[in-house]
Amino acid sequence: MASKRKLIVSREPNGRPQRAVGEDREYPPAKIKRLRDAAMRRMEDPQWGTELGRLSLQKVITDEQYEAGKWWSKLAAQFHAAIEAFPVRSASVEFGRGGAKPDPDSPEGQRIAKREANQAEDFFAAHAILVQSGCETVVRRLCEQDEGPCGMGELLSVRRGLSVLADHRGLTNQRKANVISAR
Repeated sequence: MASKRKLIVSREPNGRPQRAVGEDREYPPAKIKRLRDAAMRRMEDPQWGTELGRLSLQKVITDEQYEAGKWWSKLAAQFHAAIEAFPVRSASVEFGRGGAKPDPDSPEGQRIAKREANQAEDFFAAHAILVQSGCETVVRRLCEQDEGPCGMGELLSVRRGLSVLADHRGLTNQRKANVISAR
């Protein structure tokens, strides 16, 4: 019976196998954290600062899905601002909150009210599409709360939900082809 050949590994003086050097070595967790923190400070690509951007830069989602996610984030933020539903804050002093909106009967107030009503309609239409896809929860967690998908099932849901939003927004070729063929 032939004996198994043992791999010849260079060893340290204490007998342990020598640690990997150069490209074989993994990035240390501290370096990964520093790079991510640098991105949040806009010293690197700012997309690394969000979970949605990270998924896009790692090519886990397409560019259309990324744009749809950014659009949903902006739309949800505008809707929450219009209904004055702000996140829970601490009891600390808030600067810049002393002003009031213009009177709704004034021309400026009517213009603001009309803009906010249009934004709310856009939000409701996109929200209905997202709810019908069955992916509302994971997409809202990713885009609004910056929480990444947990597991392959949630990742597939995120992809499906962002694709539905991209199609609704007209970012995909499928929607463009439907508009052209309808003419």
